[in-house]
Amino acid sequence: TQLQSWFPTHSLPQLDERVVRLQELGSVLEEDYGGLAINMAAAADGSGEKLVRLVIEKVPGFRDTTIYKGRVVHFYKRAQILTSDLWAAYGRLTDRSHPCAFSDMEGMTMFADYRVPQILRSLGVMEYSDTLAKKIDAHDEIPFGSEEETEIRAATVVAVEKIRAALEKRGMKLLDIECDWVLWNQGELKRHEIAPHHRTLTIYY
Repeated sequence: TQLQSWFPTHSLPQLDERVVRLQELGSVLEEDYGGLAINMAAAADGSGEKLVRLVIEKVPGFRDTTIYKGRVVHFYKRAQILTSDLWAAYGRLTDRSHPCAFSDMEGMTMFADYRVPQILRSLGVMEYSDTLAKKIDAHDEIPFGSEEETEIRAATVVAVEKIRAALEKRGMKLLDIECDWVLWNQGELKRHEIAPHHRTLTIYY
């Protein structure tokens, strides 16, 4: 398919669902924003949080939500990384008039998936139960929305927030998403040297 051809060196999992989600996004952009993503960004009026809410409202494939012990939990990883990448690429170093120069990026959490918890575990920041550690080390699938998978993601969000706060006390002011960038890159560099990341089949990572 065309989507797979964009990634010639990778075999994309859940390809059919990803095609549906891509078409879904394209339809929203075509129908509501003249076919241009920049128009959707401009509709957020300089607010990253508003763009996240807009994306979630308009495009169901970004609604990264689960139920944990009777409570609704929202991670919105892809909606936040979409907004943050636009800010980093186009709005971070430009004048305030750019549609992607969002003024409230401190409201973003880190992007909860698999690489950051992997590096945090290797650093001793996160510790898994023996049962969960054995599953991850054996490459067993941790189902999306399960208590274990939800706890890994939630603990990662909390851990990165605590790291950000600790750095700020030492005079280093970073956003949660900037902490994520640093940790993710370290995880990528060391991914073959440290214990494996958890395996979860989902379009939300």
